[in-house]
Amino acid sequence: MEIFCQGGFGTVQRMVNPLLGFYVKSQLDVSRRSSMIACNSFDFAHACGRRERFAAPCLQSFHCGSYPERNSGVTTIFNFLFGVAFAAFLTSCAATGSRSSAGRDVWGHRPGPKGFKTVIIDAGHGGKDSGAVSRHTSQREKDLTLDMARRIRAELGGGFRTILMRNDDTFVDLDDRVVRSNRFGDAVLVSMHFNSGPSHVRGPETYFWRVDSHGLAVRMQRAMSATSPVENANRGLVRRRLRLTRNPEIPCVLIEGGYLSNAAESHLVADAGYRQKLACGIASAIRTQSDIGDSGTGPLPRPINAPPSRPTDAGE
Repeated sequence: MEIFCQGGFGTVQRMVNPLLGFYVKSQLDVSRRSSMIACNSFDFAHACGRRERFAAPCLQSFHCGSYPERNSGVTTIFNFLFGVAFAAFLTSCAATGSRSSAGRDVWGHRPGPKGFKTVIIDAGHGGKDSGAVSRHTSQREKDLTLDMARRIRAELGGGFRTILMRNDDTFVDLDDRVVRSNRFGDAVLVSMHFNSGPSHVRGPETYFWRVDSHGLAVRMQRAMSATSPVENANRGLVRRRLRLTRNPEIPCVLIEGGYLSNAAESHLVADAGYRQKLACGIASAIRTQSDIGDSGTGPLPRPINAPPSRPTDAGE
């Protein structure tokens, strides 16, 4: 049987070894029969004939022959104590759940972050991946997202440790972005994008999946909507399982600053002054989340236990 939880077999071994030591010593003291119990960590070997070569207690023992009937009381006591210890171990697994170290959490079934000082800004696309290209202004999404990432970093100033996923026109695989994000604890990830779709649709959108990302997502959408002069048929705040909303082990949101496929919004995004206002609003949302957490963002959504997103998933 394999058990996957924080602490793993090391926790079992620390809890159970004293009991096994007591059990084995009792068995050997009572019985003069030849036996050997050997183990190396959790790789078990056994043989008969030299009981004095007994190694450190482990999770499994091998008996050569049967023990005298009078030893059954010791066995009963051991079985009871072993059951108590193992039950305590399983309880500790349930308590720790999927929590990881250094502020990270696999599932994110918890309130949103507060007091964080590290912000990872991910400029979407890059390198060979241009992202959306506006047929109205010829601007490429990868250039606009990098410009926005730098503006957001400047707006946050020295109050945060800001990390750019990329700071030039290079391609970073989505799974690599997840791996890089998971190196940091007590941090949030903001992935910057611009959208493309039917020509009549315009306005910002914010995507999230984890429960602990909801508050930040609400603030992001409010800030961008307050900056955008017009919204039409856009989806607003969306809970969607994507690699950059489900797979990181820190609170994470993916934001779309507007539709490059819409003529009016595309020209608006092409204006550096508008992008600066957008960056200012996004940075303000990050600061507010760090200051007061989820306060004022409404009830948390229900937890959803879904596997990590994969490249083959629809919508990726």
